Amino acid sequence: MDRLKFLRMRAQCFYFLLFLFLFSVTGCVSTSRYQALESEYGTLQEENQQLKAELDEQKSWHEQEIEAKEIQEQALQEMIAELQEEIDAKLVRIQMMENYLKVELVEKLLFESASAKVSREGRKILARIAPILKRAGGQEIHIVGHTDELPPSARTKSKYPSNWELSTARATNVVQILQWGYGIDPHRLVAEGMAHYKPLNMGKDQGVRARNRAVEILLKPVRQ
Repeated sequence: MDRLKFLRMRAQCFYFLLFLFLFSVTGCVSTSRYQALESEYGTLQEENQQLKAELDEQKSWHEQEIEAKEIQEQALQEMIAELQEEIDAKLVRIQMMENYLKVELVEKLLFESASAKVSREGRKILARIAPILKRAGGQEIHIVGHTDELPPSARTKSKYPSNWELSTARATNVVQILQWGYGIDPHRLVAEGMAHYKPLNMGKDQGVRARNRAVEILLKPVRQ
């Protein structure tokens, strides 16, 4: 039984007990019994107010969840329409998860080789995605950087000593473009670097490594 149904049942119990109280006081009762019933009625009123507040809160959360899912589904359809060519080329993967929308973009779509700098082509991709993200109000936008398990090359290591720095720098650079380039509210943006510790795909062959060098865009509802 979910929380909302439980609260409704408790509210129904309150009204049943209220009926019993009113029925009792209309009859012939002693003063002490009347006072006890009056006290019990006051307690029931307090509990009912608390139940109503909890029920309203649960309804509000439920409505927010429905609205968030509708926003995510709309963004899903727009993303698929905008990135169909890249999806067909297996450069982009879009999935609707239980509570959020996930978009994976492989490294070569966004970044210069062995770098956190967003390429010219990467900026074009973000220009196509940004309006969709901006319209998805009420959703946090998590930009999550991933790498493969190989350490940074000698050329990269001077700037990014480990995959932590590289993945975080990539996520941060994407966030900055979305904020400063496309006016997305920074309160909605989150930059995260996962290095190679949460791989998107299992395996160590070259194809898997290429898919693990990626950035995720996650649309997650903001709980009010």
